[in-house]
Parts: sequence; C-alpha cells; structure tokens
Amino acid sequence: MSRDVTKGARFFFYFLLFLMGGAFWIAAKTGHFHMSEAVYGAAVKYPAVWWALAMLVPASAYLAALFINGRRWWTAPTRIVIAAWMMTYFASFVVAALPSAGVDIVVIASGTLAVAVALLSAFDIADAARKGSRHD
Repeated sequence: MSRDVTKGARFFFYFLLFLMGGAFWIAAKTGHFHMSEAVYGAAVKYPAVWWALAMLVPASAYLAALFINGRRWWTAPTRIVIAAWMMTYFASFVVAALPSAGVDIVVIASGTLAVAVALLSAFDIADAARKGSRHD
C-alpha cells in the first residue's frame, strides 16, 4: 500500500472523528444530547461535553500533525500518542457500558472504532520507525 493511500485513509478516519466530536460537542453544549446511564453506564460520571472534547481535540491535533507530516520530527510520535489516547477513549466507553442494559450499540461502535484506531496507528508507528531519531 502506498504512503499516499495510507495517509488518505488516516486523514479520512480522523476527519470523521473530528466531525463526530464536533457534532457531539454541539449537541451536548446545546442540550440536545443526554448520556443516559442505561446506555453509557459509568461514563455518565463525566459531562457529555467533556467526552465530546476528548474526541474533538485529539482528532484536530492528529489532523494538524498529519498535515505537517515529515516537515517536523515530532509529528509521527504525536500521532502515536494521539492514537493511544483515542484507543483509551473508546476502550473506556466499552468498559463503562458493559454492565449497562443498552450495551450493544456503544460496545460495538466503540470497539470497532478502537480497532480501527489501532490498525491505522500501525502506519504511524512505521512512519516513526522510518524517520528514526532524525531531527530537523
């Protein structure tokens, strides 16, 4: 697979996360979204706006690091850290929702997104390994 294809796939995926986070934030901020304990389990301990920002901000930073890609040494490690954050983010939804009654959609969606982040992070790891410790 060419580098351009993988970069495009990563851009598309994180742009979707950016859009989802933005829509989630707007809905939570305007009061049009409520996280019920029956669906989200223990995740309701924190406000929905925080959860939205926890998706929106890293997705924005990832897109910025992907855009800068190669012109600065720190872009690949930054993308790896953000991918780890996003895997933790989605895994926390899976763990929080498992004991609740409406577990199906949250666990399936969050689990799928966590696996997608993990798979796409392999390209960031390969990029970091290729660049090694080379600094600008």
